Amino acid sequence: QFCFAKDINSPCQENVKWMKTTTDRYNQIKHREVNVDGIRMNVFVLPQKAADKATFNLDDLKGRKVILNFWASWCYSCRQEAHDLQVFWDQVKDQNVLVVGIAIQDSVEASLTFARKYGKTYILGLDTSNEIFINYGVTGVPETFLIDEYGTVVHKEAGPVNTQMLHTLLAEKFKN
Repeated sequence: QFCFAKDINSPCQENVKWMKTTTDRYNQIKHREVNVDGIRMNVFVLPQKAADKATFNLDDLKGRKVILNFWASWCYSCRQEAHDLQVFWDQVKDQNVLVVGIAIQDSVEASLTFARKYGKTYILGLDTSNEIFINYGVTGVPETFLIDEYGTVVHKEAGPVNTQMLHTLLAEKFKN
């Protein structure tokens, strides 16, 4: 069945609204107009069990530089960058920098298996509502955002990152 966006009663109208919302949020992020204060997410930090319902508020991270990485266990490029993100975290965790990974369109079990396989020790979360990745305008995985101490997105990197790239971006975008 085909449906057309101009038909207000169309069965695909919700998809059209979702695509418009995602595009609008991406454009806001691109121009650094988005305010992500108060967005909450389910969080798991290994070796916690999947049953843990710990949460944190992204607003709690203000005052720290944040590398926010969106990933999925089924994503080939995410597997490529997994080791580098962990190495980067090991190198910067004592420098007022946080690495946060958010799994999207994934299950808790698959996400935890992926995290264990790649030895993840930084904050990991699962966007079960799709609210976070829509609010950030994520169009695919992996995508990585650099957020300054004031909660402002200063850079978005689409595609896999590596340790050297992250160090370079950290030096360029967070000149202090």
